[in-house]
Amino acid sequence: MKKGYDIQQFVEKVHLDMGSKHDYVIDTRDCEIILNEYMEEDGHHVEPLLALPDNKDYPTGFYINDTMAQQMSSKLEMPIKYWHKCLKEAPELFQDNVNHWLHEKPTRKMVRTMENTGRAFLSDRFACIDNFDVLEAVLPTLKRHEVDFKESYITDDKMYLRASIPSIARDINPQVGDVVEFGVLISNSETGLGKVKINPMLHRLACLNGMIVQDKKFAVSRKHIGARWDIDVNREVLREETIYQNDKAWLMTVQDQMNDLFNGQTFEEISGIMLKSHNSESVERPKKAVEEITKIYKFSEMEADDVLAALYKGDSKQQDHNKWGMSNAITAAASNCGNADRAIEMETIGWEVLSLNSGQWTAIAQAA
Repeated sequence: MKKGYDIQQFVEKVHLDMGSKHDYVIDTRDCEIILNEYMEEDGHHVEPLLALPDNKDYPTGFYINDTMAQQMSSKLEMPIKYWHKCLKEAPELFQDNVNHWLHEKPTRKMVRTMENTGRAFLSDRFACIDNFDVLEAVLPTLKRHEVDFKESYITDDKMYLRASIPSIARDINPQVGDVVEFGVLISNSETGLGKVKINPMLHRLACLNGMIVQDKKFAVSRKHIGARWDIDVNREVLREETIYQNDKAWLMTVQDQMNDLFNGQTFEEISGIMLKSHNSESVERPKKAVEEITKIYKFSEMEADDVLAALYKGDSKQQDHNKWGMSNAITAAASNCGNADRAIEMETIGWEVLSLNSGQWTAIAQAA
């Protein structure tokens, strides 16, 4: 996985991005697709732009990124494969199709942009709890608990702030020494692809792997759903209304909820599950077990190879072919992922495997 941000870089990135974001609540009858045609060395290219009413910043329209294209195609009931095929092979037909459905079945939408790119096409009830707002809510509590900030990430669609708490740790295998620190992953999506979430994170000191606990009983979360917005409100009004009225109370409770996570009881319960995993059945045929895991969690061929390599690399003294070993093989493979979104997914899968019941795990351990 590519290098992430340290905490100073992360905060600077969040603040810098905030100044280039704009939101528009529109009637779809007032917007349209226009085509931008240009030549490059490899030939003629056409790309769509979404033109919005009275937009002074980018009057020719906003480029449509992959997330926004997926959301628009879904809302307009145009399958994404047809969207891309039509755009590539018959761009004027694409333009006519999209504009027809924007105008024929009008609805109110929120369009979220960054600089000259459209990044989300959402409901007019989307609550704009942005990365900046989440950061302001959680940083005081994190600093008060003297956390150790880990590499954190900001992708096109999500924010991942990671931190561990050295004062809350446990050796889950004293015979060989395998210390795990408690921590948190704070995530958010400004483009409609996830809630605001605070999940426990386990940081294994032996290999620096992370494991994300997604169980609802431990997580703190908030959906991006709020009141319906009027047409023509600007971003400043949206932020004023959303953050300072609708969601301020919730953001304030985050600090109390985080303090509850850090009281030690949550980690005791989670680390108890880790301890039990050492007594789980050992894998008989590692390659077959990884093939079974791959079927369940849809690993790519490369991901499966990385999991198998990490499983073989495990120290037999730590019984690394049991459930604990398989979970850590998956989180080790996560470090090889090409993007942060997928790496976090795999760190979550590591915990899911650790949480499998005995019957589910036996099917994997005895796979033939």
